[in-house]
Amino acid sequence: MANTKKKAPLTRDKAERMVAGALHQLPEEFLACRDLRHAWKVQDNFHESDNGMTTRTLKCVSCETVRTDVYSVLKTPGMVPRMEKVSTSYAYPKGYQMRQAPGPRIFAVSQLVRYETLLRVLAATKGR
Repeated sequence: MANTKKKAPLTRDKAERMVAGALHQLPEEFLACRDLRHAWKVQDNFHESDNGMTTRTLKCVSCETVRTDVYSVLKTPGMVPRMEKVSTSYAYPKGYQMRQAPGPRIFAVSQLVRYETLLRVLAATKGR
């Protein structure tokens, strides 16, 4: 019988270090979008599709991530017509997504993103 060793469980410290290392490698525009959120611009405004749904496509002006929102138009008697978002999907540029650390996320990645941003700002101001 083969001897199989169990891997030690991933500690919070190790997971944070993995994510911090991946953030350190991200290009500036990708880090900015993770910190401040995407700056969306309409790429393809509302249009109806064959299945009766309405879609709108947005593109981030900084990192070029594409977001597609799908809506259902609700026309209920006695109510004002409205649109309900049914789904959202994203198409990320190459290199935007980071390999997820295995195991449950037990820390706030946004805190690590802000710290990496601070390090870059401090490094840039030192050179002035």
